[in-house]
Amino acid sequence: MWWMILDISGVVLLGAVLTLGFYTGTFYNLLNVYLIFRCGVEVIKLVMALINQEYGITFWQQVVQEQGLSYWLIALNKTLFFALVLTYVLQRLPAFSFSADEYRWILIMMIGCPVFIIIASWIPTSRLNWPQFALFLLMNGVLIFQLLQFSRTQFADAVQLHSPFQQAAYVGQGGASSLFNHHFHLPEQRFALDMTLAQRAEDTLSEKLEDYPCFDIPLYAPTQGIVRQIKTHLPDVKIGNSDQDNLTGNYVVIEIAPERFVLMAHLKQNSVVVAEGQSVKQGELIAHCGNSGNTTEPHLHLQVQNALDWEKVTQTFPIEFYNESGQAFFARSNDIVPGFKKATFVRRYDLEAWAAAE
Repeated sequence: MWWMILDISGVVLLGAVLTLGFYTGTFYNLLNVYLIFRCGVEVIKLVMALINQEYGITFWQQVVQEQGLSYWLIALNKTLFFALVLTYVLQRLPAFSFSADEYRWILIMMIGCPVFIIIASWIPTSRLNWPQFALFLLMNGVLIFQLLQFSRTQFADAVQLHSPFQQAAYVGQGGASSLFNHHFHLPEQRFALDMTLAQRAEDTLSEKLEDYPCFDIPLYAPTQGIVRQIKTHLPDVKIGNSDQDNLTGNYVVIEIAPERFVLMAHLKQNSVVVAEGQSVKQGELIAHCGNSGNTTEPHLHLQVQNALDWEKVTQTFPIEFYNESGQAFFARSNDIVPGFKKATFVRRYDLEAWAAAE
């Protein structure tokens, strides 16, 4: 009886943590922690099996025969869950954030943990965890749905923009899934993008804003329009802090069509060089990237919204970037976005190819 209580408690806790992560944009981080924790659990289970002499082909054949179909259902369900997790963590891993050595070891760990757990899933045990089976079955449905949703690349109401950067930029958050875009579950930010430069600072844990490649980088109008709102007086917050009273920080709003307004947020203090009512052309200097508002590090928050005022926005629209060669693509997490003066399009992690193309 106490095993069942323990199983149910563990499943409820895991479900609550993953749900919280899903709706707060920390799902990826929590999932990585869970993978490491789960590997530890599997090691403990193997050690306990050895201590209790629950090992060997004969013992396992007996357990499988006794459990029958239940063994196969639980093992297959668990395998599918961690295979989906493996697919997700590989797609979401931000390669640009790490040095080559760091990325290699993180990649080994992110592949090794799910693979080890999958192998361990097929080693028979005398106890079946049905609450865990139910949670994994539910999560399999959620992950499959979210991964398929994220794979969509065409939307009838998408807005085409040039990159606000003059150099390759990285989409850290973006796409049609809460797994890849922490804005997605909020209608007023659903298709918003968080963009930063596709190069890594020597020390991304630095407290100096100047150590982050994106800080103070010039930003340009992604299309032509009329400047309707600006804010430029707010200070850039220190790393580790955020301004919860001014979520967008310093910003510029450009009207590009009826009920289509481009918001560029988290701008550097006093860096806005345009005025309200001013017409701007694509490629015209707007401001510099900063760290004002509700932000964890210097980046650009970019979205196309249906209202001028942030508080009145009820819908955002998907963004397609295109370059001078005519290639267009729906902006998704982990994409490398060419600068608007560039002509080479490189997707996801292929930074070496980008450098070669330059």
